[in-house]
Amino acid sequence: LLDIGISADTRPETYMVTVRGEGGGESRTAQVAVIVHTRLYIPPIIFKPGDSTVSIPVRLTSGEGLAEFSFVLEYDPLLFDMSQAGASLLPGSLNPEGWILDADSSIPGQLLVEGAGPAVGTSGDGSIIVIKAAAAGGDYPDEGSLLSASGINLLSDKGLGIPYVSRAGLSYLMEGGDINSDEDVNIIDVVLCLRMSIGLDVEVKGSQYVPAYPAWIILRGDMNGDGEVDISDVVLTLRKSVGLN
Repeated sequence: LLDIGISADTRPETYMVTVRGEGGGESRTAQVAVIVHTRLYIPPIIFKPGDSTVSIPVRLTSGEGLAEFSFVLEYDPLLFDMSQAGASLLPGSLNPEGWILDADSSIPGQLLVEGAGPAVGTSGDGSIIVIKAAAAGGDYPDEGSLLSASGINLLSDKGLGIPYVSRAGLSYLMEGGDINSDEDVNIIDVVLCLRMSIGLDVEVKGSQYVPAYPAWIILRGDMNGDGEVDISDVVLTLRKSVGLN
């Protein structure tokens, strides 16, 4: 009798488990494909001209047995205002009545969302929660954003973790190098990029940020798309600031 389990933070769609047994002078080895059916994701979301708010549904491919959940929504605070998100959370289509929903927006760029209830969520594709987000500055972000779920924890009615596969939700092309979000790439952005490349504090819109920088700041300074800010990004930002290719 073999009892094969998978952890609560499984991310690939499919992975292989190798099972080896011995006895009576013989051995057998077999590979078993374990398929993760539950996927948590944020669908593509677009602000339309004139919109000041947007509804963000966080969806599951299956909510069967779901009793509790928590995750961190990562976003660009220069584009989205989540300060009132906790007061405007809405239950999703997979949550029966009686669920308690909560959100903590105390960390810029991160929104901790939690949900729990006395009843077990229904099966099938649908949303577990809907977040109301406002455009920072009262205008809609026409380019550039970051919305993704991390630190995901899904629990069944028996207190067991539900395997899942996460997927980033909204990701637009951003004006690369515009670290201070003034809609221009200039020498100020070059200085900020240089400070990030050597691990110094940076000030953006009156707020100080220290290493490890939030994901949304790295996205703004990562000109070559390698996931970090280094001297090559400084050179690219400098070239762009003076109008070179």
